[in-house]
Amino acid sequence: MQDAKLNDTNFLGSAFTLANMSSADLTKAKMFFVNMTGATLNNANLYQADLNNTTLKKNRLKEAILIEAKLNNTDLVGAVLEKANLSEAVLDNADLSFASLYQATLKSVSLKNTCLTRSILKETNIADANLMQADFTPGISLQ
Repeated sequence: MQDAKLNDTNFLGSAFTLANMSSADLTKAKMFFVNMTGATLNNANLYQADLNNTTLKKNRLKEAILIEAKLNNTDLVGAVLEKANLSEAVLDNADLSFASLYQATLKSVSLKNTCLTRSILKETNIADANLMQADFTPGISLQ
């Protein structure tokens, strides 16, 4: 599925465990309730994709485009989102524990009630982000 053109595709309830979807075009894809544990989506375009209630545990999303994506109630534990662009994305009630957001862009992102325990936010742009009731305990790494 590497480099695949899958924009506007409906993947409701599918499983892509350990799949390589690097550089795939998933613009406006409907991927809710999808299990993508361990998948690789480096450089993938997920602009305005609906990833609500999706399992993205231990995913590699380096330099992925997630602008205006919907990631409510999404499991991103241990995900690598380094240099990813999540501007204006909605990640309410998501779990980003142990995730790496090194040099990621989270401008105007919504992280209400999101768990960021032990996540890495070094050089991350969180300008205008909504962090209402976000959980940073026992701590995050800003180094």
